Amino acid sequence: MQVADLVTNNPSRQGAMGEVASLLGRQNELEREVLLYDRSMAAKYDKYYDVTGADYLQIPESLNGSVITKLAKRASHTMEIPIGTVFNALLAGASAAVSTNYVTRFATGTVVPAVIHAVCEHPPSTGKSNLKNQSVHSYQRAMNDHNSGIAAINRAAGNDGIKLPYGFNIATDGTTAAIDAELSNMDSGRVVIASDEQAAFQSLFPENAFSSNNSLLLNGWMGEFISGSRTTRKAFTGYVQSAILLIAQVGSIQRVLSASNQTGLAERFLFTAEPSSLGSRTLSNGYLTADDKHAFNLAATECVERYSKRVRTEGDGAVINTDIHSLDIVEPRREGYEIIKQKRAELEPFLGELERSGEMTYLGWVGKLETHVLKIATVMHVFNCLGNGREVDKFIPDELIRGCIDLFIEYGKHMRCIIQNSGESGSTAELETVMDVLSSEQVTVERAKQILRKRAPFKGRGRDAYRAAGARINSMLKEGLIVKSATTGALQII
Repeated sequence: MQVADLVTNNPSRQGAMGEVASLLGRQNELEREVLLYDRSMAAKYDKYYDVTGADYLQIPESLNGSVITKLAKRASHTMEIPIGTVFNALLAGASAAVSTNYVTRFATGTVVPAVIHAVCEHPPSTGKSNLKNQSVHSYQRAMNDHNSGIAAINRAAGNDGIKLPYGFNIATDGTTAAIDAELSNMDSGRVVIASDEQAAFQSLFPENAFSSNNSLLLNGWMGEFISGSRTTRKAFTGYVQSAILLIAQVGSIQRVLSASNQTGLAERFLFTAEPSSLGSRTLSNGYLTADDKHAFNLAATECVERYSKRVRTEGDGAVINTDIHSLDIVEPRREGYEIIKQKRAELEPFLGELERSGEMTYLGWVGKLETHVLKIATVMHVFNCLGNGREVDKFIPDELIRGCIDLFIEYGKHMRCIIQNSGESGSTAELETVMDVLSSEQVTVERAKQILRKRAPFKGRGRDAYRAAGARINSMLKEGLIVKSATTGALQII
């Protein structure tokens, strides 16, 4: 019997050779590389980078009759962009208009601006510019008309007459310092940032910066008071509110998460990062018609026209009622506040689970349920009224509050997947932190735990940080991702 016969007659060897033959028989080089990779040691890490979750943002059926949802469905069909991405963009664009004239408030009476922060990630050549324009065009045009009217009044007043301040329209790019300086000349602290390029966030959150001024966005989401003190330029002092819409390529969400740095910035955003339809689009679904866009555009225009009446001259003085405490309040009824309170109580145990698991970014976002729901419901309610030719009712219907809570839950499913995939929290973040430590120095298990407990995401666990670090190391040892040296006891990456 020849050696070749031994090999051929060995069942296990036959199976192995069969796999190799099958592998080499494949014509596609990429397929061969994938199969070889799947059999390699490196494939053991894959589960940490394949976080299952809600790839798409689902819009609850209870919101189907709303102005924003109706347009989102039509735009999603014609643009061939997932409806969650379209809805998120339209919602943020609508908030820019609503926030000019309306606010909401907590059950405690604290005023909350209607501004929304949204980031929609999508690849190139998918119609991002078109979506951004549809989201903010009517608001932008109405603000142009308002500022043109202010300019005419100021010209007529002459050199010695009363001059009225302009309203903030849209910034597509700019540092927080530049926006802060511009605000000092405006009629209020309202900021709108809308862009389909990452340049907007690259300016706001520069990489490798020694410090970051996020107060404009942190305070702007809640309509809080800021007092600027600058030696080289004018700075804004007053109540600020900021609406943000960014529709850009992959990396935008990560920039926000990195800039947040446990300040709570990321918790103020609504993220969407849905798979694109590139490669399967028909390009034959037509375009949005004037009728499709009418209600949405009408609502945006009506908001700004109402705001415009707040800036005027009367007698020998100027009247400027654009501060957030002067705007019209839209809020839930008592039953609506109770519905929100009940959902918060229902989610309370889940918040405890998130704290114990170290998912601090997602914990902060879920903990802001009331604020997110109030903002979303206010924007949708105002657009439902004005878009259908009605005056805005002071009270938000209970059924809309329920629908917005359902929407918040759907956002949560999608955003948790995004945050975990980003490596900001969860198993992926823990794995990468351990790998970083072991790549930089040789340490024992005990020393590694001491280092890791002071680093994110472990330090977010508080008193359980040390134990969590030990559990992650033990898990990686069992999986064969790392080993302990028999001679030195140091941990090593395989």
